[in-house]
Amino acid sequence: MKIGEMIAELRKEQDMTQEDFAELFFVTRQTVSNWELEKSYPDLQTLVDMSEKFGVSLDVMLKGDDQIVKRVDKERKNAKYARWCFAVLGGIIGIFLVLCGIWTVLWKQTKQRMEEKFDSGIAKYGFELTELRWGDWSYAKEVDENTTFWVEPFYMSDWGSFYLGAYNQEVTCNIQQEERMIEMKTNSFVKPNPYIYITIYDNNGKHDLTDGEAETLLLEDEQLAELQKQCGEIFNTLFEPYIWEISSGMNIDRVKER
Repeated sequence: MKIGEMIAELRKEQDMTQEDFAELFFVTRQTVSNWELEKSYPDLQTLVDMSEKFGVSLDVMLKGDDQIVKRVDKERKNAKYARWCFAVLGGIIGIFLVLCGIWTVLWKQTKQRMEEKFDSGIAKYGFELTELRWGDWSYAKEVDENTTFWVEPFYMSDWGSFYLGAYNQEVTCNIQQEERMIEMKTNSFVKPNPYIYITIYDNNGKHDLTDGEAETLLLEDEQLAELQKQCGEIFNTLFEPYIWEISSGMNIDRVKER
């Protein structure tokens, strides 16, 4: 007996209308009609419910109906595959959450350590928070009326950037001379390692010095050489050390070895 005939027989034995049968299994009357006419088939869970409610084994209900047997077998395989997919997905999500947790702890610890190092360095060198003309704020330390060190406030990288470090690791020293202004800048993002760059502003505009030009300038001017050393020392005091640390006065040392 096929499943459609079996369902119709079970329903009639219980003296139930299609509507009564539909309410019992939370479907519509039309669905019950389609089952009995074999236009569609109940799912595996509904068949199990029928078996339990009417005391008919599932094997008896499925016996002789190849179509429903194939469908039940397919549903079992699909259910097994779905459980496997959910298990894999759950594992991936679990690993991701663990990694996010580890990263969060690492990011917070690094942020706290770098902020403490920065604040300690700012206090050590006597920097003061100063409002600039265009509304931004920066830390400044005046050496004299012509010489000032500048450091931007500390900004930790965003959590989602997956980068551990400050966005603005930079120390600048501006030296005003008679007809020109010299800018020394230590910036960890210009090259792979922190380095001191020198730029001259005069009536001819802006001129970025090459390493050779910078070394020559520092050899000729002891004051600039000393400020260059201070720039490197301040940077290493404020910011996390890199694989390559700034060697204070490295340009002069390299020239003296020649």
